[in-house]
Amino acid sequence: MEIAIVNHPDARPLGHPVTAIIAGAAPTAHLIFELEKKGIKLVHVYGLTEVLHTQK
Repeated sequence: MEIAIVNHPDARPLGHPVTAIIAGAAPTAHLIFELEKKGIKLVHVYGLTEVLHTQK
C-alpha cells in the first residue's frame, strides 16, 4: 500500500503529519524517504508468533 501511495500520480505532501504502521519485511530506505517527503512517518512493527511454541 505504501508503494502505491508514493507512486500514485496525484501523490503530494499532506497538510498534516501522519504516522503509519508497516509490518512484516522492513521497508527500504528509499520508501521511508519518499513517505517522509509526503509527511508520513513510518513505524515498523513485527510479531513474534514463532516464539509462541508451547512445550509439553
